[in-house]
Amino acid sequence: EPSSIFEITASTPTARPAEIKTYYASVSLPIGITPPREFEYSIPQHLAGALKPGSLVNVPFHGGSRWACVSTVSDKPVFVGKHQPILNIIALPTTLQDYIGAVAGFLSSQYIATWAQSVQTALPVRLFLGNRRPGFPGRANPWIHTAQGRNKIDLSIAQQGAWQSIRDSYGTTKKPVYLWGPTGSGKSFVLLKFMSELIAQGKGSIYLVPEIALTPQFARMFAEQLPDGARIAIWSSKTPEAAKRGIYEALLASTIDAVLGTRSAIFLPMKDLGAIIIDEEQDSSFKQETPSPAYHARDVALWRVGHQSAIAIFASATPSLECYSMMQENIMLKAKIAGRYGNAGMPTIRVTKLYRPQHPVNRDVIDAIKETVEAGGQALVFHNRRGFVRTLCCQACGKYVDCTRCDLPLTLHNTDDGSKRLKCHHCGLRKNVPTACPDCG
Repeated sequence: EPSSIFEITASTPTARPAEIKTYYASVSLPIGITPPREFEYSIPQHLAGALKPGSLVNVPFHGGSRWACVSTVSDKPVFVGKHQPILNIIALPTTLQDYIGAVAGFLSSQYIATWAQSVQTALPVRLFLGNRRPGFPGRANPWIHTAQGRNKIDLSIAQQGAWQSIRDSYGTTKKPVYLWGPTGSGKSFVLLKFMSELIAQGKGSIYLVPEIALTPQFARMFAEQLPDGARIAIWSSKTPEAAKRGIYEALLASTIDAVLGTRSAIFLPMKDLGAIIIDEEQDSSFKQETPSPAYHARDVALWRVGHQSAIAIFASATPSLECYSMMQENIMLKAKIAGRYGNAGMPTIRVTKLYRPQHPVNRDVIDAIKETVEAGGQALVFHNRRGFVRTLCCQACGKYVDCTRCDLPLTLHNTDDGSKRLKCHHCGLRKNVPTACPDCG
């Protein structure tokens, strides 16, 4: 075991007797070549037996050296010719190396990515390159907070029922649980109470939120609701590199009780993991588009808890279609909260008709805004209009000018030269404005 997770074991290949068998490693390098390919190197004798899929190594490449990830080890080479030897192995604690190998194997096979791309996604590789020391020596890491547990709230009857459903599921089934309740129902407090119980059992939690901007308010909730002395790490793209080094050291030393973070926190190697929680599960920010692998944090969570004694909990007022389908098929369990917390009521929602299509709002909406303002309140009006007028409507027959491909109303746009054009925002069709209604003339 290295003295630090950031220590590199340097090595120089030495001559070996001819009778000793030579082994070879196929490695994936973090280089942008299309189509992706792997390179084969010989394994020096002093590293024989130390390398396995997921091991990080330094290899000679194009006159220099690059880090790479081992994907396979074999005594039969694929490349016919002279092999360059691997320079050294990037030493990681055994548990971390095994974990990264498993994650990289999953990501590369599930999302058709290279092993190097997968490692770069799951592990902040730069933290482990060079003789770097842990961050913030001799002083506190500002991205690791300590809970005080001073302002805990009492759960309502509805919240207690949802909390009990989650408790009953933990340890008795591998099925994930969906905490479903309207905005303002107090789902987060139910989850924090469950996390507090896990902390009392020596288990940790990873709690994901969709946006970096949400982390300060959630950090305050964690500090107030989790048990006194619980250690909370904050992880996002804004977390400095020095702070990330300190968080990794604390995680591997099992001194972190809860992680609050955005999408990439799903990969943090918490040893005694009890739960992975994804709040606002339906949010598109949990899906990575680029760079490869294009993973979804929800699917990674399901994979992780399948390999650890942990539970996956998703929460939202509006579940994604995938999770809704899994609940319908009983693949995912459901814990519902009906109504909002305390005496807060649900808003009244009314759908109104646009009696005059050329106007963006009707009389009822205008009257409601007027009454609200006169009463000293505020009104928000959201409008998704594109173009000068959303639709072109005949005042005689009431028919819209539709797209001939999509059967959707065309949008009227003003052009730079002062003329008007009709455009379909679905397929891109463009048309001149007709002088007469295509329907009634």
